[in-house]
Amino acid sequence: MIRAFHVSPRGDDSAAGTASRPFATLRRAIEAARSAGSGARVVLKGGEYRLSRTLKLGKSDSGLVLEAAPGAKPVLSGLRDVAGWRLEPDGLWSAPVPWVTAREKGFRSLFVNGEARPRARLPKGEAFFTAAKEEIPAGMDWATWAWKTDRHRFEIADGADAIDPAWDLTPGELVMYHYWVDTHVIPKRVAKEGGKTFAELEIPIGRATSEAIFRLENLREIATEPGEWALDARRRRVYYRPRKGERMDRVRVTVPFVEHLLEIDVAADVAFRGVAFAGARYELPKGERNDMQASRTVS
Repeated sequence: MIRAFHVSPRGDDSAAGTASRPFATLRRAIEAARSAGSGARVVLKGGEYRLSRTLKLGKSDSGLVLEAAPGAKPVLSGLRDVAGWRLEPDGLWSAPVPWVTAREKGFRSLFVNGEARPRARLPKGEAFFTAAKEEIPAGMDWATWAWKTDRHRFEIADGADAIDPAWDLTPGELVMYHYWVDTHVIPKRVAKEGGKTFAELEIPIGRATSEAIFRLENLREIATEPGEWALDARRRRVYYRPRKGERMDRVRVTVPFVEHLLEIDVAADVAFRGVAFAGARYELPKGERNDMQASRTVS
């Protein structure tokens, strides 16, 4: 006889796991299914099932079926709530995110009542800054100049006045579009020399910036439009400027927390039916934070 174990966000892990008395967590339901042996089913009622870590299924789970209850729409989610909001002097609201231990462990998405909000950017809208044109040094071939020469800074040809030299740019990110790639780098500061403005970088770019278009993102100082947000990983705080009518004591703010929602051993025979996945965290690699070809290091 194939055993079926039921689970509901409104259930109880001390219950029997039946349709009338479902478990509360997917973890408990899977434990029960493992004890029942091959061919057991986990039936998920509708709702969101939060994962605190990657759901790992292996050989011992072969034959397991995880399926939605009739008419239900269950979602396995990697989201986490953000609470404890306080009003800052500049009109932004901030909240602690103590699990963010480094830039690479942060998040790149934020949702308010289930709706995505834009990360702060400058310039606004579809506008971009422009890097100055660079000349290939005498005696250097194009490929070496374009792809193998580190650049610790570059000149900003258009829009530099919008960036305040007093800002600490290191919590932010420069997103540059040049050739057929986009590059994500950590800015340090802007410096003016001889009537020109240069963007200095915390980590050098190993490719040409000549006439690239770019924008500055994820900086508290540029979260000026309603709905924009920025994460300061060093301070472990996220900043948000509410939209009209939003009260921070009434809205629900969520951010991605789990990077990989599901991991299945190649030897496992597991089936999912009618189950959705949402809210996975992703982060670009440390360093230039992207690749010259195919983003091969982005998992």
